[in-house]
Amino acid sequence: MKNLSRVLLGTALVVATSSGVFAAVSGTQSLASTVSAINSLALTDASASMSGVDTTGLDNVKICDIKLNNNSPTGFKVTFSSAKGGKMVRYASGAYADVSKTGNWLNYTIAVSAGTGTLGTAAPTLPSAQSLSSDYDLTFDTAVDRSTIDKVYDIKVSTVAKDSLFNGSFQDTITATIADI
Repeated sequence: MKNLSRVLLGTALVVATSSGVFAAVSGTQSLASTVSAINSLALTDASASMSGVDTTGLDNVKICDIKLNNNSPTGFKVTFSSAKGGKMVRYASGAYADVSKTGNWLNYTIAVSAGTGTLGTAAPTLPSAQSLSSDYDLTFDTAVDRSTIDKVYDIKVSTVAKDSLFNGSFQDTITATIADI
C-alpha cells in the first residue's frame, strides 16, 4: 500500500507540475507571393474589303480586332498611330506617292467598339470617328477594380468617297501600342 501511495503521489506531482509546462504557445506563418506584370495586345486582321473608296467610301468597315490584357493597378493606355498621318496613300513600285498631289491620298477615321472579355476599369468614351493625323490615346484609368482579361475591341475604318483619286493601291499602317500608366 505504501508503494501504491508513492506512485499516486508521484503521478499527482507530475500532473501538477506538468500543467505549467504546457502553457499556451502560438506560432505565425507569413504568406507571400508575387504576381508578374501582364501588359499585352494582339491584333487580328479581319480581311476586310477596302474597295469602293473612290465611289462610295467606307462606312465603319471592320479592319481588325484588338485583344487587351493588363493587370496594372493604375490602368493603361492604348495609343493608335498612323504611318501616313491618317491618310491612305497611293503605293506603287515599292514607294509611297507624293502626297502634295490630291489624287494620291485619302483621309480616313477609325472607330473603336467594345466586344467580349473582362474590362478591369470603367469603360472609356470610345471614338466613333477619330482621325489619326496625330497619335490618339485611349486611356483606361478610371475606377480600376481588377485586371483586364482578354478584352476585345473592334477597329473600324470610314472614308468619304473621293472620285479624284489616281488609280492604284492605297495603304497606310496603323500601329496600336499598350502601356501601363
